[in-house]
Amino acid sequence: MADRNSVYGNLAVVRTDGVSSLYENGLDLFNVPDPAAAEEAVHYALLEHPWPRSLLLIGGASTEAWPKRLNTPAWSA
Repeated sequence: MADRNSVYGNLAVVRTDGVSSLYENGLDLFNVPDPAAAEEAVHYALLEHPWPRSLLLIGGASTEAWPKRLNTPAWSA
């Protein structure tokens, strides 16, 4: 765990079971990896089309989102 005070508040980085979390003043800002956010990024995009056959993921969640995409029944590797 690392803990520092800054002009923005108290920042803390905590690593538990392979997940790193950043806290600001005791509030969880984000986690890495974040499987729930990756799943949301994929499933919300897939709901925009009645029968999607391709998907373009842009941004930081793409590395976690690919396994989620392949778990969707309409997709294959």
